[in-house]
Amino acid sequence: ITHYNDEHLNRVVKKNTGLSIMKHAKKLKIKHAMDLLARTDMTISDISNAIGFTSESHFYRFFKENLQQSPDQFRQAKKL
Repeated sequence: ITHYNDEHLNRVVKKNTGLSIMKHAKKLKIKHAMDLLARTDMTISDISNAIGFTSESHFYRFFKENLQQSPDQFRQAKKL
């Protein structure tokens, strides 16, 4: 637990990353998902849980909205 307020933390993160906390967190989740999909044989469900999603369908929507392809399509493209 930190003793900083949300606005201060957001300013610090934005200064260092150029992104808001939410956008930075989203970027990190996508990067982690892409890494797990490309480098492991974990199921989509296990990856979804590992990244912190409570619903596999929400993970699919999140991934597709951000990368314009499903996790399955991404994994298949990386195997080629």
